[in-house]
Amino acid sequence: MADRQITYSEIFYSIQGEGRYSGVPTVWLRLFGCNLTCDGFMQDNLDDPDSWRLDYKDIDVSAYAAMGDLPVFQRGCDSSYSWAKRFRPLASKESAD
Repeated sequence: MADRQITYSEIFYSIQGEGRYSGVPTVWLRLFGCNLTCDGFMQDNLDDPDSWRLDYKDIDVSAYAAMGDLPVFQRGCDSSYSWAKRFRPLASKESAD
């Protein structure tokens, strides 16, 4: 059987914030390839996409060795490293078998 791989951008811990398990400590696995591109998040003028600051587009990915070394973006999608193809070389892979 071929080795199946799962590509992910981060594993993190937080408290479940909603639903039946609200308040329960939880480990999350953020998969690479998210289809949500929330560039409007925290922008000054949501009605003018041309004015949006999208820091993830200006980063030199080759300057980073791992996903965890990237800065947290204050505007636009705060997890753009999870979906923008330019960050894929920094994503981790594990066997899904």
